[in-house]
Amino acid sequence: MTLSIHQSISPSQMITVAELMFKHTPNAVPTFFGQGGIGKSQIAKQVADNLGCDEFIIINPQFMDIVDFMGIPSITEIDGVPVTTFSAPDFVQKIRNAKKPFVLIDEMTMAEESVQGLLMTLALDKRSGDHQLPKNLMIMMCANRECDGTVFNQIPSPLMDRLKPFTVEVSAEDVINHAVSKAWHPEVVGYLRNFPDAVNKGWNVDLAKSATPRGFDQLQGLISTTDIPPSLELPIIQSYIGKAFADEFVAFRRIYRDLPDREDIYSNPSSATVVDRYDVNTALATMLSYFADDKNIDATITYLRRLPKEFQIICIADMHKAKPQLTKGKAFVNWVTEGKNMELFTDA
Repeated sequence: MTLSIHQSISPSQMITVAELMFKHTPNAVPTFFGQGGIGKSQIAKQVADNLGCDEFIIINPQFMDIVDFMGIPSITEIDGVPVTTFSAPDFVQKIRNAKKPFVLIDEMTMAEESVQGLLMTLALDKRSGDHQLPKNLMIMMCANRECDGTVFNQIPSPLMDRLKPFTVEVSAEDVINHAVSKAWHPEVVGYLRNFPDAVNKGWNVDLAKSATPRGFDQLQGLISTTDIPPSLELPIIQSYIGKAFADEFVAFRRIYRDLPDREDIYSNPSSATVVDRYDVNTALATMLSYFADDKNIDATITYLRRLPKEFQIICIADMHKAKPQLTKGKAFVNWVTEGKNMELFTDA
């Protein structure tokens, strides 16, 4: 099996595709393949949430055996004849009890051949062993590719023929949009804006640790809650995003620490320092959006007007995505409605 001839799509496009399929062909099984760390389970969870599912279940077949799908066997009598029956597995009961259930079969290619056969029945016939599942059950599958350096057991051709396979390639634009909406630490967002290849080309199976969206998410969580000792900064960051990009990230953190003082910006927005450097202003626009609130929004926008337009747009667009409550303020509305700002803002 090879997906090399497939046109790849981004994670956000995969969400759109899966929603479209479930709405118009409910029995379709959208299946996507991609590198580790791109948030495959989060993609499926977003689809489930967007479709209003009340139960989201992840099945990890690499940790499961036949009995986990068939159920525990027991012997009972029917009309005096001993027969074997199987109790319903836990996930079957959860599916049956839900009004609108959703199942993600994760890491399909790590499953043993015997389990893959049961997964075929689950995905295509909505049945687990002897246990019939509701017709409105929605099922997605995902897995790494053979080139990703993971355990890889070939998916049987009859199953692949009945699935709807896609190759999902990670996209820096997608990751940045997600990061802004989830209020990632501005050091990480600013870095990704300046160095998108850390996402687009971060995966390398020859390295002990690759740079992945998951790694950057974990790193921003660390930075948000912990002061990293300078003597341990590089080895710690390498453990999250690998050596190939850790040196670059550490260097960018030094730029971030040299940004104009926020308190000076809020106190003196018309005279606070402005630096004529792309990397500094990208980081600064990201930072100002992250810390914007109803108390400093007027000063923030006053200062922004002194920056080149592209950095104004970065900050305004980020605030719109992450802090929509600020968009109703007078300063924000005035900026958007001036000249061509509305057109530029809409395109951002």
